[in-house]
Amino acid sequence: MDKSAYLKWGINNIMEIEKWDTNIRIISDMPLYEEHKRNYPMIMRIGMNIADILKPMSLAHIKIN
Repeated sequence: MDKSAYLKWGINNIMEIEKWDTNIRIISDMPLYEEHKRNYPMIMRIGMNIADILKPMSLAHIKIN
């Protein structure tokens, strides 16, 4: 059984999503590891900091009416 997950698309600017429909609103966005890196060893936090700076992934709070 294949349990792989594939990213089908991505977006450079999360605010672009609001242009898709007037019922979509971006509440907030943040780097993926911002809130969690304090729970990991220093070497992992360094990698997470680099990832947060380069922003290959982030989290968004989106409201859809």
